Amino acid sequence: MNPEIIREKTDAIEEEMKKVGLWQAEALPEEMYDFNEAFGADKLSLAQWLQFIFIPRIRELIQTNGPWPEESEVGIYAAQQYMFFKPTENPGEYATQGTMDRKESKLVELLREFDKLFKSNV
Repeated sequence: MNPEIIREKTDAIEEEMKKVGLWQAEALPEEMYDFNEAFGADKLSLAQWLQFIFIPRIRELIQTNGPWPEESEVGIYAAQQYMFFKPTENPGEYATQGTMDRKESKLVELLREFDKLFKSNV
């Protein structure tokens, strides 16, 4: 696993989130970190999970040079969330939207590229 390539991809993900307005300035309340579902789906939006859980964890792994996960599916999850579903007023519930031309399209592409970095480890 090449930490520099992972760092570049992580930086691109963060940059894209900021560019499309998905990066939040304020920190999460502590109780938001107490989630039970994958990707924090029971308490966090995908953007919050990426910003406050995923990116810091990847940066930590870069610093320690692993141990790296055997695979990543964050791009697949992002495609499902941003491309096919939209959040409703109830956390964890989504409604179908049916469009692939969204502001999150580039972010989904970057996350799917991130997933591919781990395909050779399987």
